[in-house]
Amino acid sequence: MSKLISYWRSPHIAYHNKERGFYVIYGKYNHLNREKKSNKCIGLYWDNFPKVNDVLAPMVVPADIGKSILAGLLQDAANKKEGVVLQNILDAIDYFKPENNRDSDIE
Repeated sequence: MSKLISYWRSPHIAYHNKERGFYVIYGKYNHLNREKKSNKCIGLYWDNFPKVNDVLAPMVVPADIGKSILAGLLQDAANKKEGVVLQNILDAIDYFKPENNRDSDIE
């Protein structure tokens, strides 16, 4: 993945479908860098998605949709679907656990 727009901090790739050029990422997001603190979010990105000055701008998804996406990917990993790495999905789920959701860093 090339350079990511600066609204995302410490992004990680939970899933990448090379055939479709599709990514599910997670990390801290600060909309337009205007918030006092960043929030833990899930983002979606397609290789053919428009770039801003050649910088990736993943779409942020609401928390409930993000949880559904991770649940579906976990099911795919459990069924050993090609290209889905179980540890990547478990790491993403762990990232959003309540005990790991202390106040986000002030940026």
